[in-house]
Amino acid sequence: MGKNPVNDNLIVRNAIPEDLEIFTKIEKETFSEPWSYDAFQEAMAAEENIVLTITDEEDIYGYLVVYTSLDEGELMTIAVRPGYRGYGLGDKLIKAMIDEGRRRELVNIFLEVRKSNDAARSLYRKNGFIAVGERKNFYRFPTEDAIVGRLSL
Repeated sequence: MGKNPVNDNLIVRNAIPEDLEIFTKIEKETFSEPWSYDAFQEAMAAEENIVLTITDEEDIYGYLVVYTSLDEGELMTIAVRPGYRGYGLGDKLIKAMIDEGRRRELVNIFLEVRKSNDAARSLYRKNGFIAVGERKNFYRFPTEDAIVGRLSL
């Protein structure tokens, strides 16, 4: 783990276009099928989506993207920079997402998570997501099933 970035200066805020280059870098360091810069740009361009980042004055430590439609959302991607994981930053992002979802009067937020990703599954459970299904061979590189989670707001 890197230096502990958890301090009073960390905030979760709406992402801005200047954040996207760093999001793309973190995405490439985190996922076998990363989102492109253009994918982040498209997500941010749709006003109904929730695009959050956790940051201080100096750097960006993580982000998440939720697509929304009517009264439901789907957590599409979430990541914390390598070296800064395990300090509760993902938890802060999820809590901010839940607050924003409630503010927007969403009823449910859904997600998919790799079956083997115990850390993420634990984070989601801790924040109230329950497993509601599976998607066979959902992920590639390597091929793996996904657990579908739902959070009722």
